[in-house]
Amino acid sequence: MDKEFYFGIVLGMLGGALVAANSFKVRKAVKEGQEQVMESIANLDSKRKAKTQE
Repeated sequence: MDKEFYFGIVLGMLGGALVAANSFKVRKAVKEGQEQVMESIANLDSKRKAKTQE
């Protein structure tokens, strides 16, 4: 009984650590992806303006 209880506690701690680490990575990846999309939209917009001015 005690072994199973301690095993459950350790497993829960490891699972919690993985969830916390992954959520940070996911938020960082989403933020970087949004920045890349905004940069590419800005580049396309500036190219379009340059073509219309010619």
